[in-house]
Amino acid sequence: MMETLVANKWYPEFSKPRKSYYSPFPTPQSILRRAVGVEEYKFTCETVTTDHIRAAIVMPLEVPFAHLLNEPWAMSYKTDRWRMILVSTIDPMRWIELARTSGAVAWQKSHNMSCTYNWEPPVLDENGLKIQPHGNSRK
Repeated sequence: MMETLVANKWYPEFSKPRKSYYSPFPTPQSILRRAVGVEEYKFTCETVTTDHIRAAIVMPLEVPFAHLLNEPWAMSYKTDRWRMILVSTIDPMRWIELARTSGAVAWQKSHNMSCTYNWEPPVLDENGLKIQPHGNSRK
């Protein structure tokens, strides 16, 4: 079953038979866009973007989750009823299976074009200041 997950769809499926798909949870991409203060569908960022979200899960608030954050990039989003964890992981299916056995109540993987986040140190000039990309200078 886990090998046939449709990308960007919450499992288990929440729609009722013969009804359109409905999920009680927002998309991981919308959570990240809200967190960085950019509501547009695509946004430019020097660090993680929506293309780096490789998997996400929803956990009950009382379930420990720190072991799920040991990935190249992870973000936890908490509501008054549940917690969503978004990750950029090398192996999304392994991570989802670990989360499921840890108590996740919903999970999803991203599409195959997503990529794992890789932090790189900034390029500094002779004064130790970060070099701005062309067209991004401050006036």
